[in-house]
Amino acid sequence: MRKSNKILTAIMSIFIVLLLFCGAAFAFAFIGNGQKNFYVRYGNEILMSETKDIVFEKDVYTVLNCGTLTGQTVAYDVAVTFNVEDFETFVFFVGSAPVDFNRNFIDFDCSTLFYLEKSDDYFMLYISENITVEQIIKLKYPNEVLTEIPEIEFWGRDNFIITVKDTVEQSLTRIAFH
Repeated sequence: MRKSNKILTAIMSIFIVLLLFCGAAFAFAFIGNGQKNFYVRYGNEILMSETKDIVFEKDVYTVLNCGTLTGQTVAYDVAVTFNVEDFETFVFFVGSAPVDFNRNFIDFDCSTLFYLEKSDDYFMLYISENITVEQIIKLKYPNEVLTEIPEIEFWGRDNFIITVKDTVEQSLTRIAFH
């Protein structure tokens, strides 16, 4: 009976050591190679890969921090795009040619409207209360004659998306805001 207890104790000890080893290997593989390592933080809130309905204060610079859980050097790209998902489409004219707004502005990069500035571990943008559809269209067609552009209120829905791409992990964080 004693011999079987010793064998059982030895097997349990080996099992516990293997379990601890597997747990440590999994943790290292998960965090050490960058999986879910990169994050974007606004204030005290970590913004997940798909975040919607963020309301940023208008007419001030907004700062979002970027970092890694392991303290590695941060490497990322950031852009602000126009989101046409919940936007009622309309037609405007570039010269005499009709243009469907939604089809031509899907994920249109309008970062310059937000004075986007990137630093090593944070970026900031200025969100003006007075952004108009006309400004966005003029950004895409700067030297064209534009007509029949309606006035549309932006700030009730997520018309803009900040996309942060971690260039190490190749992961995306998309922050839809208004």
